[in-house]
Amino acid sequence: MGSAVYITGHKNPDTDSICSAIAYAQLKQMQGENAIGIRIGEINNETKFVLDYFHEDAPPLVYDIRTRIRDIEFDDAVTISADGMLYEAIKIMRNHKKKVIAVVNEENNLLGMATISDITNTIVNETKEKDDLIRQTPLVNFAKILKGRLLVDPLKTHMNGRIFIASSLAMEKDSKEYEDRVVITSARRETQLRAISSGAAVVIATRQEYPIPEVVEFAKKKGCGYIVTHKDMYQTSQLVQQAIPVGLIMTQQLVAFRFDDYVEDVKITINRSRFRSYPVLDQRNHLVGLISRYHLFKHSNRKLILVDHNEMEQSIMGAAQAEIVEIIDHHRIGGIKTTSPVMFRNELVGCCCTVIAKIYQECGITIPPSTAGLLTGAIISDTLYFNSPTCTPTDIETAKRLAEIAGINLDEFALQVMAASATIKEKTIEEIVYNDLKIFEIEKYKVALGQINIMSQDDIIPIREQVKEYLDNLAHSNSFGICMMIFSVVDGSGSYLLYSGSDLYIVDAAFADLGENRNGYLFLKEVMSRKKQIVPLLSDAARNYNSNYPM
Repeated sequence: MGSAVYITGHKNPDTDSICSAIAYAQLKQMQGENAIGIRIGEINNETKFVLDYFHEDAPPLVYDIRTRIRDIEFDDAVTISADGMLYEAIKIMRNHKKKVIAVVNEENNLLGMATISDITNTIVNETKEKDDLIRQTPLVNFAKILKGRLLVDPLKTHMNGRIFIASSLAMEKDSKEYEDRVVITSARRETQLRAISSGAAVVIATRQEYPIPEVVEFAKKKGCGYIVTHKDMYQTSQLVQQAIPVGLIMTQQLVAFRFDDYVEDVKITINRSRFRSYPVLDQRNHLVGLISRYHLFKHSNRKLILVDHNEMEQSIMGAAQAEIVEIIDHHRIGGIKTTSPVMFRNELVGCCCTVIAKIYQECGITIPPSTAGLLTGAIISDTLYFNSPTCTPTDIETAKRLAEIAGINLDEFALQVMAASATIKEKTIEEIVYNDLKIFEIEKYKVALGQINIMSQDDIIPIREQVKEYLDNLAHSNSFGICMMIFSVVDGSGSYLLYSGSDLYIVDAAFADLGENRNGYLFLKEVMSRKKQIVPLLSDAARNYNSNYPM
């Protein structure tokens, strides 16, 4: 399969939104695509009932579709421990054709980074800083890199880090210049003893396979390190400088990223820094790889299919940065923009699942019984079991056909779905308002419309003041000109409205001749559809008001 395509409905998902995502993802999978149905919010009681009825799990919850570091290709990291030698680091980098190496501990936690430039500059440049690095290098490193034997390793050396190559002629001089130095000598016994007696901190005897007992004892007595190696003086002088531990020269002031960081955020950070590569860490701070500018600018954004909505305000966070490849909907066309042409299917039906069922038919793919059941439940929900003004003959015909495939009694199942949808007694005020809340841009007004089903007005009379207070706060904190809650009676008799905001004159103009006050709620007889009745009336009122009172 290719890269994944994510299929999602709108925020605060209803049954149609959830079941559309599930069913369309299954269709795509049957066609060989790597499709994943997701949801943006928690499911309501009605949706949970429908999913449980057909033993279907809710899609995974995803709040942001922006591409993360874990979604793109990046390089594996080559690593070394902090006590690993520069020589070893160079060898590892050469073998893997890398210019940077990560320094990690035993748990693979990142300690620092070193580039090939850091290492070569350390080896080539003759500085006091380099002397200090050699001073801190363990004698065992010298023996290891020289493939020699460490015969005397004092608990504490007085090494100053400077290297002196002691020829026989040089050692005839009784000079304090040899004191505290790493002295590289020949295999001659007299030369080695003279170096130790002159105060050398470490003596490295070259071209020598076996220890000289007298020298070993004298080195122990003087507290001088003593190493023998078969390497010659030139090789030894070159290799000793490469025995410095990487941990001493690594860069610890790093810019690192997390596995779940968003690519867009990472780009901004990288553009402000100058490193060649950047470490990527998982949730346990383990190093998982390295990323560079090259990886960030060659990646593709996540692919996204929108079902049951076509407006960015209602879609998943990051939809504007995703590659939207399809839109399947049954609502008005909003202001969504795409970077390239997409397959856009918008039909005048009461439920998006009706469209999904038609696509199955057109593709010649048999709908599984459980999927047919989900689609049936969504149509019942969105059309209020065919009582909504948005319902069409196509919805009714499709629901009957799907019920047969699912093996369910349509009337009995519908009663159970409607009963589940109208249960608000156990919900908090927040859950009621956000059950199916959608945000609209109507003319110049920012409008929030929530909707939920009830059995009768008796369900909502006790909570009027609480809902009104919640709407007041919601309108104020989000600058909604209109913040409305729509309580629709499942028998199709109408809807009760409660609202708040700074632009309520638009509500008054829209419903002045239609509504009546019932216990503090505005009741609209036979008004059931937010999409087909509430929004168009608000849009007309806003348009007329702006024409009469232009800014």
